[in-house]
Amino acid sequence: IMAGMSITDERKETISFSDEYYPPDPSRYAVKAGTEVDWDKLEGKSIGVQGATIQAAYAEENLAGKNTIKSYETSDQTVADLMGGSIDVMLADGTVSKSAVEGSNGEMEISGPEVVIGGGIAIGLRQDDTGLQEKMNQALEAVKKDGTLDKLIETYFKAGPFYSGS
Repeated sequence: IMAGMSITDERKETISFSDEYYPPDPSRYAVKAGTEVDWDKLEGKSIGVQGATIQAAYAEENLAGKNTIKSYETSDQTVADLMGGSIDVMLADGTVSKSAVEGSNGEMEISGPEVVIGGGIAIGLRQDDTGLQEKMNQALEAVKKDGTLDKLIETYFKAGPFYSGS
């Protein structure tokens, strides 16, 4: 599985992971520009998350009860409902939140604390597929060392460098 999967202890119970190919990206809250939120006492808010993500699990475990958690199939749907006023706050990985804010023409902003959830991003593998895991790790080591991975990250995510020369 290679779809931006974060390494978590819970996921390690059912699958194995390659070495990371993107370092841990703190999750970020985004709000409509000018929205005031008491981050020390976050309650009574409607918080949107993309379903089946580490942010969704975090929100259900830590923010539900005092807030309403709304789960969406895609981050685009979450952004649309934030802009439309159906939710007060969006919680997504930092790259998604920053991209949404940058594309909002000043209508959204990052707000509140960074939320560190899970490890880096890696390839999910069957637990018994150790041969494939070893090959993936060797390939990742090579593209980290020669700078290819950093070039891809810089081109497509405007981040890094993280791995060149390691």
